[in-house]
Amino acid sequence: MTREILPLFSSPLCVSTIEENLDDVFKSIKKLKYIPANNYGTYTSETRDVLSKFPSLKNALLNEFNDYKNSCLYYKDTEFFITTSWITKCKSNSSSHKHNHQNSLYSGVLYFQEGEDFAGIRFSNENIIPQQILLKEPTEWNLLNSSSWVIKPSPNQVVIFPSYLYHCLLYTSDAADE
Repeated sequence: MTREILPLFSSPLCVSTIEENLDDVFKSIKKLKYIPANNYGTYTSETRDVLSKFPSLKNALLNEFNDYKNSCLYYKDTEFFITTSWITKCKSNSSSHKHNHQNSLYSGVLYFQEGEDFAGIRFSNENIIPQQILLKEPTEWNLLNSSSWVIKPSPNQVVIFPSYLYHCLLYTSDAADE
């Protein structure tokens, strides 16, 4: 018997690492002005064009995205550009709400550091499939049967994803609920 698994209409994420040293960029980013994003200890940079202050970082991120879109998605004849860029700063035990970015095609996150409280970013499928409600839990979770997936980042890691995907920041207390 031959079997072929087709992950139809998947939402591919690209996870890669920028090799250059970003310590100086990180030091400068800490000095930016931040405003509260919510009442739960999350702040965003006042500017929504942070990458204009760091052209080499912007170039590195565009190179990562262009390599992904050319070699994996095969949009070689399509040019993309960055419309907005900001920094999210989180205090210990802070959180973010589940959201997506409806005003763009692709989004990306660059992690500068990791903290012991930071468990990652959770992506979730908001298209609940009716039969999943009736089925028992699988004996093993994987990319084909999960309705959410957590990526535990490391420094200089870039995560590129379709902007329609819902996501939120997780902390260790949230990750225990997995």
